[in-house]
Amino acid sequence: MEISQILDPPSKYLVGRQDRYAIVVATTLHKLQVSRVIDDPRAKVFLAIEEAEEWLRAEGNAASDNDPR
Repeated sequence: MEISQILDPPSKYLVGRQDRYAIVVATTLHKLQVSRVIDDPRAKVFLAIEEAEEWLRAEGNAASDNDPR
């Protein structure tokens, strides 16, 4: 089963919120699959939690500044 078939879009739970959010996955394949189905400029997909936390803490790194994936 492809991950996009079981993944609820995070925007379903974050409607109206302006917070950025990171999605951490275990494999490059999962990263590609999640990146394909996430259509939210607040999101970015990572393979390592440390990278995700760094991105979330970075000042001046608004979601619209970068490619979301």
